[in-house]
Amino acid sequence: MRGMSKVSKIVVCLIGILLVASLMAMAKPAPVKVYSISEDIQNSPLGARHWNIFRFSYYNPEDPEQTHCMACHSAVKIVDDPDATIQDFVRAGDKYCIGEYEDPVTGETIFEFATATETGKYADNDFEGITCRVCHVLDKTGIALRRPDNTCTLCHGRSFNWARGSGKHVEQAFYEGQGDGYWDPSVHFTLGMKCEDCHIMNSVKHDYEVADPADMIKDARCLNCHYSAEEIAQMIETTQTRVVAALDGINRRIAAAEKLIAGGKVSEADQKLVSAAKARATFIINDFSEGAHNPQFAAKLINEANALLDKFERKATPTPALDLSDLSVYSQAQVSRLGNRHWDMLERTIFNPADPAQDGCIKCHSAVAIVDDPNAKVADFLPKGTEYCIGELEDVPAGQSPFIMSVTTRDGKYLKNRIEGITCRVCHVLSPDGHIALRRNDEMTCGICHGRTFNWNTGSGKHVELAFTQGQGSAAHGVKDMPSYHYQMGFACQDCHFMDNTKHDYEAATPEQIAANPACSPCHDAKSIGALIESVKKETTAAIAKLQPRLEKAKAYVDKNPANAEAKQLYTQAKAGVTFIENDFSHGVHNPQFAAYLLDRSNDLLDQFEKKFK
Repeated sequence: MRGMSKVSKIVVCLIGILLVASLMAMAKPAPVKVYSISEDIQNSPLGARHWNIFRFSYYNPEDPEQTHCMACHSAVKIVDDPDATIQDFVRAGDKYCIGEYEDPVTGETIFEFATATETGKYADNDFEGITCRVCHVLDKTGIALRRPDNTCTLCHGRSFNWARGSGKHVEQAFYEGQGDGYWDPSVHFTLGMKCEDCHIMNSVKHDYEVADPADMIKDARCLNCHYSAEEIAQMIETTQTRVVAALDGINRRIAAAEKLIAGGKVSEADQKLVSAAKARATFIINDFSEGAHNPQFAAKLINEANALLDKFERKATPTPALDLSDLSVYSQAQVSRLGNRHWDMLERTIFNPADPAQDGCIKCHSAVAIVDDPNAKVADFLPKGTEYCIGELEDVPAGQSPFIMSVTTRDGKYLKNRIEGITCRVCHVLSPDGHIALRRNDEMTCGICHGRTFNWNTGSGKHVELAFTQGQGSAAHGVKDMPSYHYQMGFACQDCHFMDNTKHDYEAATPEQIAANPACSPCHDAKSIGALIESVKKETTAAIAKLQPRLEKAKAYVDKNPANAEAKQLYTQAKAGVTFIENDFSHGVHNPQFAAYLLDRSNDLLDQFEKKFK
């Protein structure tokens, strides 16, 4: 820049600076790759297995079953054209297998091949495995589920084949508890939860991985029953650890048994024992959750397998049962002292073939009959070929059974619900906001079953706890109504029996829980309420004990003098008061004043009886 004036040099520098700035402004930034949801799905741990599954199937030229494989592994086949064949996906010149046979001399498997003469109509879809459109469809509301009630079960809803002891994609069958001749559904299935509720809880990822406990605890449906992520994680880990350890033991026993079978030293009957045990282990393994989808069912299958192998091995001491009942809130409810009486009530009811009253029993002992179908019959819960009672003869010839039997000609429509007794859904419903709510109001939550009216005419009645708390008298028999103080204050059964609602064991609250409850503490402290409860129980029990021998003597008199209507009436009413208290099962605690009144009444009636009829 020699020879240029100072001003010229400044001008040139400014032009240079402007030129550089202009070039920098025109330069485009390096492209940033933006991933689509589809790419995320393809590259996720499980997503890739789904998306590319057709490619893995199609690129196996020595597989004559490819057309069959496509029925589940190709979006085109699943969604568009159920009649598609492998030829529709190959290109002209591609070699593919059309069959196989065994060489009669060498025994070698020989594959037969063909070569495509033209390009298939779906050749451009040869990588389209289980893509988005298998589950989704685009409608006016956006991307919706193609099959709302069968999203995952279209592929993962196969039945386990108990005859062969095999089955792939049987996750839903395991979740529903498809046992060998029975059903033992998961608690979550009973509550109406589907696969995607856990496996696509984080719907943005679409990786099908089970939800993380930290995500579960943020979900309203889970938070109703599970109180921390740590609790859920521990429950899952404990389930899987125990199940895997139990399966390892079973598989070792099966391997030893199969060596004996291979040596030709085992009878056909014993071979069947081993096959049945292996089928149970196989079902758990093929579910791929290591028991987490249905812990109680997993434990049941494991215990059945061990029992079969014990029989095969002629083992004198049974293998200890696997118990997974300590894992969750609802499993606690099933095995608690009162909880398991509720949960298993239907199973105990319908497994009594010589009871003509079973149709009446299920009206109260089956969630299906209570919630879904009040017209359900016991036959609706039984498998084909089951003998059950439909009546009873009054005049029975010597040596003949009084029961009239029938046999089911088909599987009952509620066969899957055959052990669904008084489960969660009798009291609960999943509300639109995702919370588990009470199906009925406070009084009828328990009162739907425990709110029966006491029959003062006959002096009888079951499940009369609410009637006793209400102090249900009878004007016709001179018994005054006497509702308990707590009932008059608006307390319901669950206020005491679910004070610790994480347990769901239906046990009455302890004195300590009562004292710590803001609704109770204004009137009660732990020491005084504990002493009061024990005092009521003791006094009521002692009073009934004194009345019992007098009632027995009165009954003996009535039995000998059936025509004496007055004696029968006095005895019936004296007995009724005691029966009402006994059938309440609280030893007077539900309504102490009413219990004392009934006991005094029974005592007075027996005084009259003994004065007139010695």
